[in-house]
Amino acid sequence: LGGFDAELATYDLQPEITGSWELGTNLNFFSNRFVLDLTYYFKNSNNQIMEVALPPSSGFSTIFRNAAHLQNSGLEVQADFNLINKKDFEWNTTLTWSKNKSLVVKLFQDTKSFPLDEQWFSTIQANEGKEYGNIYTYDFKRDNKGRILVDDKGFVLKGDYKSMGNINPDWLGGIYNSFRYKNIFLSFLVDIRKGGDVYSIGKAYRCLFGTSALTLEGRKEWYATHDPAY
Repeated sequence: LGGFDAELATYDLQPEITGSWELGTNLNFFSNRFVLDLTYYFKNSNNQIMEVALPPSSGFSTIFRNAAHLQNSGLEVQADFNLINKKDFEWNTTLTWSKNKSLVVKLFQDTKSFPLDEQWFSTIQANEGKEYGNIYTYDFKRDNKGRILVDDKGFVLKGDYKSMGNINPDWLGGIYNSFRYKNIFLSFLVDIRKGGDVYSIGKAYRCLFGTSALTLEGRKEWYATHDPAY
């Protein structure tokens, strides 16, 4: 028990420290009928707390500890338009756009990769020196022309375990509109998320049981509409 206590002592949590700076500007045009905000930010976060696996001999499966140093940088843009400003009717529109990059600078001790989540044969990882949230899974084995290889029984061959995408979006956006007619107000918001990869378990199950259109190739129904020479 004394040895176990000594082992846990190495996992003491330290305060999470974040240092950041921002550079921005606010521009007003046409008597505030058009307002533009631009901001660039950079953040350094040390002692990020993550749930880390413990050796089975400890009697526990995981423990929370300071596991990562992350860097976040990005650009935020907001444009406000006062399109119509009458006594009985007013129309305002706000457009937003932002892009963020999250980099894993350092992980704890000599760790180079850290699993954040796992589903089937895929994991979402934090990898030292790479963008946060890469999706790792097995690729198909391919020839030098990129064609998928199969064995003599028709089963595809398993290739390398590598990064196949990232969970983070390329950018985020939004369109907000508000209307006023006398004392009646109406507003709505449209959120936009461009990019970001997803590992679909539902799609994997459909391919496994042959109910996906992706599994038609090679079947009688597929040959009815495709030339096997191609």
